[in-house]
Amino acid sequence: MMANRFTALLLLPLLLLTACTDSREERQQLEELERQNRADSVMQDLTLAQSLADHFDRHGTSNEQLRAHYILGRTHADRNELPQAVDCYLDAVTKADTTSADCDYAVLARVYSQMASLFHRQLLLSNEVHARRQASRCFLCAKDTPLAIYHQGMIAGNYILMSKRDSAELLLRETMRQYRAHGYEQEALQFSTSLMYLYADQPNRQTELKQLIEEFDSGSALFNEHHELPPSKRQFYYYKGKYYEGINRLDSAEYYYRKIYRPSMSFVDKNPMYKGLLSVFAKRHIADSVAKYSKLYCETNDSSIAIKDQEITAQMAASYNYNNIQKEALANKSKAYRLLVMLVLSASLLVVLILAGAYGYNLYKKKHQEQIRAHAEELQQLKVEFADATESYEENLHELRLLEESRKKVIDIIQSELNGLSKEKETYKTKYAEAQRTIARINEEYKLNSTTLRKENQELHRKIDELKSKEGISEHLAASVEFAKTEAVQQAKVLAHDPLATMTSEQWHALVQAFGQHFPQLYSDLVCRDVTPSAMRVCVLTVIGLRTNEQSNLMGIQKQVVTNYKTALNNLLFGEKTSRTLNKNLASQYNAFIV
Repeated sequence: MMANRFTALLLLPLLLLTACTDSREERQQLEELERQNRADSVMQDLTLAQSLADHFDRHGTSNEQLRAHYILGRTHADRNELPQAVDCYLDAVTKADTTSADCDYAVLARVYSQMASLFHRQLLLSNEVHARRQASRCFLCAKDTPLAIYHQGMIAGNYILMSKRDSAELLLRETMRQYRAHGYEQEALQFSTSLMYLYADQPNRQTELKQLIEEFDSGSALFNEHHELPPSKRQFYYYKGKYYEGINRLDSAEYYYRKIYRPSMSFVDKNPMYKGLLSVFAKRHIADSVAKYSKLYCETNDSSIAIKDQEITAQMAASYNYNNIQKEALANKSKAYRLLVMLVLSASLLVVLILAGAYGYNLYKKKHQEQIRAHAEELQQLKVEFADATESYEENLHELRLLEESRKKVIDIIQSELNGLSKEKETYKTKYAEAQRTIARINEEYKLNSTTLRKENQELHRKIDELKSKEGISEHLAASVEFAKTEAVQQAKVLAHDPLATMTSEQWHALVQAFGQHFPQLYSDLVCRDVTPSAMRVCVLTVIGLRTNEQSNLMGIQKQVVTNYKTALNNLLFGEKTSRTLNKNLASQYNAFIV
């Protein structure tokens, strides 16, 4: 027995060294496949990709499992096995540990992006919308703002196909605004062509269409030195032709419809050209040309439909192949199981050693996870304590202001009553003495209450400073501190104390823009949930630390309406149907502290 134990102890380092060497080799293979993927090479080695996914499922970190299943999905996609690719991408999503600080959001974002492309090819529009939203969120977390905005804008294309044109327009406008806010003018102009598509068939939107065309014409970098667009971007000429047709300048419209043409055009690309020319000649009542372009337009339509039918048939064939592959997989799984049983029986000693090592590793991992969980709970408690202390501090300041205002008003009323009496009358003397006693009592009560509140605030201030010094809170305060220093916030706070003041639309825009820059995740979640502009403003003013009555004054609405907005926001973001816990939830979940 002792000899066996001694042999096992000698073998254990050798086994661990072999396992480390194998893992190093697997990582090198995974990195090589990732390099091929970045180079846009066609990947066909399904056996290698599957073996890497299996290996990292057993021995890899969550990020390595995410990367391996992503590469497996890309391999299936390059083999035109779309359902299997989607399954692999869904597996990759489940491997990602989004609660971890080192979660690879860049890879997770690409997983959702590729998934969205496959859903688009299969006309699964609702699935694509969800995937695009997740891709945008993950790119934001990965600090890749251009791609985050791009995927948000791509949702507008789905809305157009789903006949949600109003939603598409709003989303395109917001996408262009965000691109320009971050200095990406060319990307904004690219998305403006989708807005042109929406406005082209609406006679009442000619002004907006003209403005978009002029901005693209003068600002796009796609034009060459002769002010000509590349072949793939000549759809713009159709929108320009539609504008001129809309203002009855048919010669100009015909000119731009004909500019769409290029050699070796597809049937789909010819469709708008023939459609535009058919419309122009119909308005000119030229029968021969109408007959000619009617025939051409019908032919391109028929060809486009035929091509689409072929694509749909190919998707159906891929799904059929997928079912057959599943049957083969089940048969192979049965064979693999029998082989696994034989291997287990022949290597029982090795399994015992591995289990012993795994048991020790699991104990360590469990202890480590418990430490992480305890740290997270402690941090969450610190955030709640900080939010409570800050909110109580602000409430005390507000109560002090109310006490001072109330005291001054009562004294002013008493003084005005005394001023109305003649100083010679006996009544005046009695009233004067009584007024002095009342004023003394009011001052005494004010002094007592204000002293109590100030002492309480001193203690709260000490507690807030103590919490700020703790590492768990201090590292999450930066965004709130910087936001509070912005000029837009300072202006809002000054105006909040003036009951007659209002904020201009420019001031609101600057305030919301600063909010989005300092709290991108919170802003993104609000935008994705389609909150109204008023609800967005209530959220911003709440983060600033303004009270309900101050928000009511700034927005020009009733206090109850402000409370209703807070309740709706708390329910939408955190599932709590009350306004009372909104401040705490914003601080604990989004690090949006009042400072």
